[in-house]
Amino acid sequence: MSVRESNPGPVRRAAAQHVAVWIGVYTGLALSISLTAWIILANRFPFLEPFDRERNLAATTLIGLFALIPVMRYMNAPDRW
Repeated sequence: MSVRESNPGPVRRAAAQHVAVWIGVYTGLALSISLTAWIILANRFPFLEPFDRERNLAATTLIGLFALIPVMRYMNAPDRW
């Protein structure tokens, strides 16, 4: 029995990095799409101008929730590894 077969640590780290990369990619895409939509709504639709505070609050809340995805996903990560 080799040392490599009995130690599953590197396999776990490789899987965690793979999952972390995909969560980062999906979160980055969600943030990019929401920021782009926010800018388009703010600049291209003048009839939404009376609702600028509500629009900005909704967009900020959405972006904040998307930004919390990685934090919430790995909140208990030190317990597992």
